Amino acid sequence: MKNPLKLHQKHHLKIEGFSERGEAIGFINQIPVYVPYAIPKEELKVDIIEVRKNFARAEILEVLVPSSSRMEPPCPYFYSCGGCQWQHMEEQAQLVAKRKSVEEALRNVPGVREGIIKETLPSSQIYHYRNKAQQPVGLEKGQVITGFFRPGTHELVSIENCLVQTEIANQVIQTTAKLISSLDIFPYDEVQDEGVLRHILVREGVHTGEVMLIWVTREADVPQIENLAKDICSQFPQIVSVIQNINSQKTNIILGPTSRLIIGKPFIYEKIHDLKFKISPKSFFQANTFQAEKICDVVEKMINPKGTENIVDLYCGVGLIGLSLAKKVKQVYGIENVSRAVEDAQENASINEMTNIRFLSKDARGGLLQLQSEKIKPKVVVLDPPRQGCEPWVIDSIADLAPDHVIYVSCHLKTLARDLIKFTEKGFSILEVQPLDLFPQTTHVECIVKMSFIDAPLPSASPEVLRVHTFQ
Repeated sequence: MKNPLKLHQKHHLKIEGFSERGEAIGFINQIPVYVPYAIPKEELKVDIIEVRKNFARAEILEVLVPSSSRMEPPCPYFYSCGGCQWQHMEEQAQLVAKRKSVEEALRNVPGVREGIIKETLPSSQIYHYRNKAQQPVGLEKGQVITGFFRPGTHELVSIENCLVQTEIANQVIQTTAKLISSLDIFPYDEVQDEGVLRHILVREGVHTGEVMLIWVTREADVPQIENLAKDICSQFPQIVSVIQNINSQKTNIILGPTSRLIIGKPFIYEKIHDLKFKISPKSFFQANTFQAEKICDVVEKMINPKGTENIVDLYCGVGLIGLSLAKKVKQVYGIENVSRAVEDAQENASINEMTNIRFLSKDARGGLLQLQSEKIKPKVVVLDPPRQGCEPWVIDSIADLAPDHVIYVSCHLKTLARDLIKFTEKGFSILEVQPLDLFPQTTHVECIVKMSFIDAPLPSASPEVLRVHTFQ
């Protein structure tokens, strides 16, 4: 069917729900129309700003019937920044929308029945929760600015106070921007491929108070960078690590291959419950410390350890989940293919005096095959893969180990649904799905799924398959 919509037509539009990417969606003559900053059930006057073969995009001219969940965004940059998508929605509405997005993503997964998907676990902090901040640096009217790129562009929006970054991160970034002007350290211009300072990164141990500051520069030789480090450390005693990262490539990748320590130590510590974790510049660590604690709590509750279990922690990173379980189980086997992460994980085990955890520096399949060759029979496999999910042979290898349960921690619903279907084909049944609000004010939702082999006892549940598409 040919799309009848035309550019800059004005329409009355009722919002029916959210797309899988968290965009508000309505329909005009059965054509999906995506509208930012709208909420399900709202009625709008919209202007069509983009027309494609099978869909259109529109912007709001007027909210005719507002949602009861609509609120004024507290961030003055909300409509230009793009880092947050849902600040115009009250927190409870965000939690409901995230659960519905999980329902929609998993509706075709065999065995996902009424009652299996739980309510979204909220974050204890809905602002200033990110323990990692990174902002590009640029010039605007001769002034050094930092901020974020406007959605779909490389136009830098100047932002002095990001509401999801911590207060100290905002202050350190802005102070750096002010100091570099007086030291003739010029921002990088990606169009001209000239200038020095590309990005400012701040990592914070929320529970330890330690701060790491990373300056990404185009070249290694930056006169005055030591003086810059001394100046900023004198203003922020929380900074225990200042690092220069060199990225000379014309690329969108933020960190380059080489780093050097300017002041302090090349890492910081964070605490999760009673455990201490070492975080290096390139370490992967959950960006919301408060929700990282909840992830560990949920995984432990799903396992309900008795102290006799062998646990496999697949894609273990620096050992967050495995170490959180180690005191409560017999043995943990962590598998990770990033060698630096394995080094950090081993050191984290030593710091926390954990002797019943062993790390294998292998890819997922290689590590699982090694455990199989050693005739190690895990009670539970926990996996927290990257966004692209699991390769099919990884799921095959997990099934070959025949664990009683699998706990899948996912940051991407589409690949989660794909992988869950493969797990069910291998004889696993889905017992529980727990969404978490890892990044409030955004469309992102984290999921933790508990599975068992088909011969394990299933919880009582209605056989009805979820078919929730829209807000009723």
